[in-house]
Amino acid sequence: MKKIHVILIVLVVVVITIAACALPPAIMGVEVVVINGHFLTDQIINTGGWIDKYYADGSYEVLGHDWDDTNEEWVQSYGARGTYEYNSDTHTMTRTATERWEWRDGDGWITLSTYYTEEEPEVTAWSLVDSYNQYFTTNGSYTVYNLNTDGTWEFVYLSVLTETSGGVEQTDSFKTSQKYTIDGDEIRYFQENSGKDFEDIDMVVDYRREWAGDLNRLAPDGIEWKKGKTVTFWYTETLDRGQYWNDGADALGDWEDWTYINIHNKTFTHMGDFMLEVSEDSEKSLK
Repeated sequence: MKKIHVILIVLVVVVITIAACALPPAIMGVEVVVINGHFLTDQIINTGGWIDKYYADGSYEVLGHDWDDTNEEWVQSYGARGTYEYNSDTHTMTRTATERWEWRDGDGWITLSTYYTEEEPEVTAWSLVDSYNQYFTTNGSYTVYNLNTDGTWEFVYLSVLTETSGGVEQTDSFKTSQKYTIDGDEIRYFQENSGKDFEDIDMVVDYRREWAGDLNRLAPDGIEWKKGKTVTFWYTETLDRGQYWNDGADALGDWEDWTYINIHNKTFTHMGDFMLEVSEDSEKSLK
């Protein structure tokens, strides 16, 4: 009899937990199953320019494509292979690369081990790791913006190359932070890219982008921006500007203004302590 009570209590807890969690709209599918940091089934995300492949055995492959120098042929321009670990609680993807595409010109795929052995034998240890937040469902993959204490929603991507030579460890890093602020009257976006070379001590900001718009309406009509809701924000652009790195001045240049009075829209799903960007979701393909 005691076993029955225990089972009932567990079932009640499970039901309460599920009810408390926000779920994405049905059209997005359901969250994929993750076991010990790996997807139960292969996940292949194809955005046209990028193809991300995460396999059930814990390996991954990322392929980037662009037009060639003649602008006539669509060719591979980037590639990375290695192992991944996905934390389904925090929706954090961490990838450790073991092989890169054309890290050495003209070589195609080359392992990091081969590169360092042949090109930089003085380097005795190395690692290339990147991480970001992504939400994987049976119908696609969506960028995760976590809710900060100041009310902004933030996505962060970080890539770190670490080398050890002569017992000294150095890092080469790249980071991008993308934030949204959404209130009753306005939507605002701010992006900041920063990086450091091996010889640098601190990260240096080398790019900024900012845009904003006055909200016209939310769709569907009458919907509220709150947990569990998918909302399309229609807005009239009031600001669009950017800053680029000036090599001559060795500093960020002046703001460049690109503001036009255009009407745009963005769609997000409110998941409670994070939101998903739905309007720029990727197409999922098993081809």
